Amino acid sequence: MSLTQLRATCTLACLFLAGARTAWAGCTTITFDELSVGTVVTSQYPGVTFSGWNPEGDPAVDPVIYNPNGSTTSEPQCLSASGSVDFSHEFIRIDFDRDQTEVTFTLGVRTGCSESDRVAVRYYEYVNNAYAYRGTFTPYVNGTLPNERVLVFVRVTRPNNQLFRRIEIEGNLAYGCGDRYELIDDLSFDIDNTYPVADITSPDPLGCVCNGSDVIGSAYDPDGGITNYRLERKAPGASSWTLIRSTSTEVINGTLATWTTSAATGYYTLRLTVTNECGLTDEDETVVWLDKSFDNFELRAPAAGAILAGTVCADGTAEDHCGGSFTLEHRPVAGAFAPFDSIYPPWIRNDPLGSWNTLVGTPDGAYEVRLTATDDCGNTVSSPIVPVTIDNTAPVAVISQPTSCTAADGVITVRGTASDANLQNWTLYYTGGPAAGWVQLATGNASVVDGVLKAWNVSALPACCYTLRLVATDAANVNCTGLPHQTEYLVSLDIGAPEPCEGDVDGDGDVDLADLSDLLTNFGIVCP
Repeated sequence: MSLTQLRATCTLACLFLAGARTAWAGCTTITFDELSVGTVVTSQYPGVTFSGWNPEGDPAVDPVIYNPNGSTTSEPQCLSASGSVDFSHEFIRIDFDRDQTEVTFTLGVRTGCSESDRVAVRYYEYVNNAYAYRGTFTPYVNGTLPNERVLVFVRVTRPNNQLFRRIEIEGNLAYGCGDRYELIDDLSFDIDNTYPVADITSPDPLGCVCNGSDVIGSAYDPDGGITNYRLERKAPGASSWTLIRSTSTEVINGTLATWTTSAATGYYTLRLTVTNECGLTDEDETVVWLDKSFDNFELRAPAAGAILAGTVCADGTAEDHCGGSFTLEHRPVAGAFAPFDSIYPPWIRNDPLGSWNTLVGTPDGAYEVRLTATDDCGNTVSSPIVPVTIDNTAPVAVISQPTSCTAADGVITVRGTASDANLQNWTLYYTGGPAAGWVQLATGNASVVDGVLKAWNVSALPACCYTLRLVATDAANVNCTGLPHQTEYLVSLDIGAPEPCEGDVDGDGDVDLADLSDLLTNFGIVCP
């Protein structure tokens, strides 16, 4: 069976690589630097057993810690077949405690002649409680310079992830070239080339996170263990990440962390980093909204002290990144709150929030209105209580003196009533004769009840028919229009003559089609 191998020739032996060695990313890597030079290596390292072999039996071969420069303390160190074994085929044997899919190491040969060499690497499967030979490959070692140390990176893999349990490393002997040493270093095994899983499944991207909520997802390795996972957060513009949780415990579709933080409301990036035992990492990021307070909230209308009638409209903002709801309520002063008749769906920004029909079951008087909102994280806000007055009663406007069709001259005392609980003003007008439109006679902003509205001197007016008009206006905002209630009262008079103005057949103070109709049907009939 064939093997895949990576050959990378270096110009320095393993002992000259101290401080710059880069081992293949394996779950277990042995550098042989922990033991003293000359130590026979057998089972000092967990997961693997070393032995030496000489088919001729003499001299015996052991795998020993070796430092080619002769030092007993300096690093780096290698593993070598011991002794001077000319003209024999000694080798180093490596038995693993469990099946392998990939093993890597660096390979060196001490050369003493100007020639090249190949090293046999044999591998065995473990089946039926016995080792079964499966193949050999021969990495090329260039040793053309005397005493040159050469290094080859070797990766042992079998096709289709088939397994092996033993490796043997044997240097080929060339006659007359001096001692040969099988040198190996940086042995990595139990290699895991499968990346771990880092996955944040909740909250959703741009979703809402309540303070103290669980972050859900997965942090595990499907075919091995993990060293740890880290869940971190960072606000936009922040220069560094803040750790939420770090642990070596795997999580599959579960709680990665409970995020309780003093950080302010706003957007944050969550980052999950998972590192497996072989140093491979995977990351997942998502942007979320941390919700620690209600976002936007304002009751703009009705205003405090407003006088309202008909349909009352509430306007403002109730808006949050998370879900939730808001409530509009009203009550008589010192009474119990009741909801508005209509509350519009959340969320709303600078628009009508709801309406209250005060024409049904709402006596005139003092009331209070409030707005309350709660988001899905339980953050609740309430507006100040807003006092308002409900006034669905129109003003009273009556002219009691003079009466309609009265003939008058000189000074006329105009009496009447112009009143309301929330009166804005009243105005007395006249029209007729030479007047073009309504001419103001008097005005006031205090109620008058059966009192004098105006002493009107009509001496200078031409004789004709005239009409008095009294208009009373209250301060109510009716049906959210901004328009008030208004009541008016009309009285027609004959001024400066004992009879009506010519053409004013019906005596209403003006000449119009109604006079023509009366003239045609009741010829000669006029006001008494």
